[in-house]
Amino acid sequence: MSNTRLYDILGVSPGASDDELRRAYRKLALKYHPDKNQGDVEMEEKFKEVSMAYEVLSDGDKRQIYDQYGEDGLNGGPGGPNPFGDAFDMDDILGHMFGFDFEGPRRGGPGGPPRKPRRGADEHIKLEVTLEDLYNGKTIKQTLEKQIVCTACKGKGGKNPKPCQACDATGFKNVVRQVGPGMYTQARAPCGACSGRGEFVAKKDKCKKCKGAQTISESKTIELVIERGMRDGTRMTLRGEADQQPGVPPGDVIVELDLVEHEEFTVVGDDLEMDMEITLVEALTGFTRYVKHLDGRYVEIVQPAGRVIKPRDVKCVHGEGMPRVKRPGEKGNLYIRFAVEFPRNQWADTDVLAALRAILPAPRVVDVPSADAIVDHAVLEEDTARRSGGHHDGAMHDDDEWEDDDGDEAGYAQAGPGCAPQ
Repeated sequence: MSNTRLYDILGVSPGASDDELRRAYRKLALKYHPDKNQGDVEMEEKFKEVSMAYEVLSDGDKRQIYDQYGEDGLNGGPGGPNPFGDAFDMDDILGHMFGFDFEGPRRGGPGGPPRKPRRGADEHIKLEVTLEDLYNGKTIKQTLEKQIVCTACKGKGGKNPKPCQACDATGFKNVVRQVGPGMYTQARAPCGACSGRGEFVAKKDKCKKCKGAQTISESKTIELVIERGMRDGTRMTLRGEADQQPGVPPGDVIVELDLVEHEEFTVVGDDLEMDMEITLVEALTGFTRYVKHLDGRYVEIVQPAGRVIKPRDVKCVHGEGMPRVKRPGEKGNLYIRFAVEFPRNQWADTDVLAALRAILPAPRVVDVPSADAIVDHAVLEEDTARRSGGHHDGAMHDDDEWEDDDGDEAGYAQAGPGCAPQ
């Protein structure tokens, strides 16, 4: 499993840039700062965790060691130099922040046993869900493959374990790594001879069930309850369901919901968005349409006659958005953006054209050049270059996104739950 605890504390991914780390730290430090939460012990502990995580990840050398060796690699080990300097007391700080127990002599004292984490590492998995799953709620059965302590040898790996001579029974060895031209750092890495256990079991004495590995693989089926209104990226924590290791309580399995793109609806906050294409006649004279919602029912969409819909207009259907978690009966809104399909045929019938001119608003009055002006005659033609796939600089595109230059986006964003009934 990867080392992600410090990244999780800051709420960033392991590939986060320095700017992302800095922004995340500032946001959390402001939230948990003791001056803002005087007397709140929990907030103070959170502030310490955030500060320590940023202290390590904002330093290139420390971050590189942490990414490769995890929290065990952040200390030079018993009898060895601390790669971050004596002033950086990793035993005191990391022991408090990241759950390490220090037994026996303090750091620097010879013969001290290796540090042991208070709990195993967490495991992160993504679970694909549909928008229907989030709208209606669903219970999903998920099979977990994990390591559990061997029941035959109770995690000992076999009989007659002996101290590993390669690492002096510490489970770790000091390694020197180059971090730049002429720059080296010393860190602790698990011993390859004993796999970081500190002891060795002879081949003839190894457990026949786990073959000396101390753990065996197990499949476990669990039920994940997706509540109505959960969102993409929602995390569910399964306590103690991560890989086991002898003598250490297991970490958690953190399941993150990964929404599959829907062909019709898009989620924005508590609201749903969709596109609808109507004809020019419907735009001018009104219409009735039926939209199949995420729960299988149909919503009747009515545009009264006499109310004109323009291309790219956005209309609101109150209370037909996403359910709100923990607030039964409350929903966001459904926003429909309209595309108007214009007639594609050419009318040559003068009577039809005359009738249209009589019904539709009068053309705009245009300024006519003076009689002595030079005027070149031009007739509009089809853009064959665009139809064949090319385009010119500044040309409009049919696949415009929701944002436009008319201020539609601003008007839509302000509509919110209080949108006016249609």
